[in-house]
Amino acid sequence: MWSAGCLLYELLTGEYLFYTSDYLQFHFRVTRPSEALFTQERLDKINNNVYLIDFMKYMLVRDLRLRPSIENVLKRFEHVHALLVSTTGGGMNMGHSNMRNSLVGLHDGGLNRSSAPGGSLFEQSLDQAI
Repeated sequence: MWSAGCLLYELLTGEYLFYTSDYLQFHFRVTRPSEALFTQERLDKINNNVYLIDFMKYMLVRDLRLRPSIENVLKRFEHVHALLVSTTGGGMNMGHSNMRNSLVGLHDGGLNRSSAPGGSLFEQSLDQAI
């Protein structure tokens, strides 16, 4: 589940969640419970979306024995997906196309988009997910 949480962040932002050129800093950040999972810079990359942050924290549990099962993650995803589709921080309705555009906008930050019909592979996968 840990890697799925990291991958989700990477798909949304195009950046590694825990990237640093200093191996020791990387090791400490990933293994020490006293280290924050998300820096403010990383939270800004996902627009401080509380639903996404909560969902990724649910998957990014440092202790292997306490990580959720894939079944539980899928159930949680369905719940988070419903929240993302139906609301925004202000409680306004956020339809499918707005959520899609918001997530694609997060993903496109600094990445080249595909000019292929149907959009990028990320966009095609996102359309299937939502």
